[in-house]
Amino acid sequence: MERNANHLVEQHFGVMPDLEPNRSGQGITEITRRNILDAMALGKVNWSGRLAEDDFLGRIFDLDHLPSNDHRFKTMRRDIWQHRVNNPNDWEDDWAFTDSRLNLLHGSDEIFLRFLCETVHPVVRAEEDDGAQLVAIFNRYLAADGFQLAVVDIMSGRSLYAAIRTLGVDATAFAQARKVADALSSGQISAQITRMQNSIVKDPALAIGSAKEFVESICKGILDERGILRTGHEDFQPLVTMTRDTLALRVDPRSDRTLKGLLTALGTISNSIAELRGYLGTGHGAAPNAYSPPVEVARLAVGAATSLGVFLWDRHRADRVELESVIDATHAQGLYPVVCIERFHAFARMGDSELLSVLSALRTLEHSTRVTTLAFSPLSYEQLRRQLNATGQFPFVNSAYGDNHDQAVMAPLTRPEFVAAAERRGVPIAMAQRISPLGEGRIRSMKR
Repeated sequence: MERNANHLVEQHFGVMPDLEPNRSGQGITEITRRNILDAMALGKVNWSGRLAEDDFLGRIFDLDHLPSNDHRFKTMRRDIWQHRVNNPNDWEDDWAFTDSRLNLLHGSDEIFLRFLCETVHPVVRAEEDDGAQLVAIFNRYLAADGFQLAVVDIMSGRSLYAAIRTLGVDATAFAQARKVADALSSGQISAQITRMQNSIVKDPALAIGSAKEFVESICKGILDERGILRTGHEDFQPLVTMTRDTLALRVDPRSDRTLKGLLTALGTISNSIAELRGYLGTGHGAAPNAYSPPVEVARLAVGAATSLGVFLWDRHRADRVELESVIDATHAQGLYPVVCIERFHAFARMGDSELLSVLSALRTLEHSTRVTTLAFSPLSYEQLRRQLNATGQFPFVNSAYGDNHDQAVMAPLTRPEFVAAAERRGVPIAMAQRISPLGEGRIRSMKR
């Protein structure tokens, strides 16, 4: 028998979801439980999925030690077989929802949530979409009591769910954060999100430490996608600052007051997360009598970190949408796009910070074979970077653009070829003759 999703949480992350009643003394109320079970009954949900009902319930309960309500049998397992297999119409399809032995309406939060998690387990639910629809229904009602089902692992390409407390942190923020993890195909970020969610109450220090790691991972993912070179040893604050600068989120005297306030707040949030982690979080050796952070502080740190990480990612992706939409439209017409950049040496001298985003987007599109670029210049990429690095700050210098390009060197132009080309472009022959020495044998092109 497979382990359920909660056991996987314990195995992978070293914690169990907080399923005990919250501090107000109220866990999952009878109202919430009835709403969920009524929704399943009205929707005629086959709660045991592709498993026999006794096999399904055996994943949660010890049916061989629960009594039978039929005097002819000793155990609940035999009871189920008689009235749901041998005589399937003896009991209603939703009999399990109100059976006092299972006690789903009034039993522990843990048992009720395990029941819900098992109904959407890949072994039980044949189709991923069916499970996702049920999870949406469950979470709509569970939110009122501070719980939700969340993806904690993947098995054979299918989602495994476990119950977690939301604890005042907007469930939408966690959902958005998981979309970032999916976009980066990062199991590490997904694990950080799960640790944040699961440890706010059980281990606030771990939640704070995981919040900082989450922001760090997002920043590294953004910088890597944009081809920004990292040493791999950047501290937290310089890493966030580097990401902000890359995304053109630097506070500038020309920025309007609202934007200045937002950018300043971003810096304050990242500083605060770093300080919280240093004082209260995990990651550094602490004294035996170190102060344990309260749940409210952990909740604040997690909320700030998820908001910051998702904001930076959204800004990163927004810069690419327009270019990618043009490329996608070209493919939709059955054409393959080729981007030609003439005088690349002049293009690379643009000081606009948005150029870094353009180069990064082109590089990503090239790696996915969605576009080919041809860059024409008398200088190689290496020569350009040396020159620009010596004269000032240029986005091209810090990008990895061109690392997947091949270089093709054209045959040197003879004087007649140069003069003829200049004349075709309207340059007087006499002038072409005078400037010919400047161009002969110097024209090179670089292409992918």
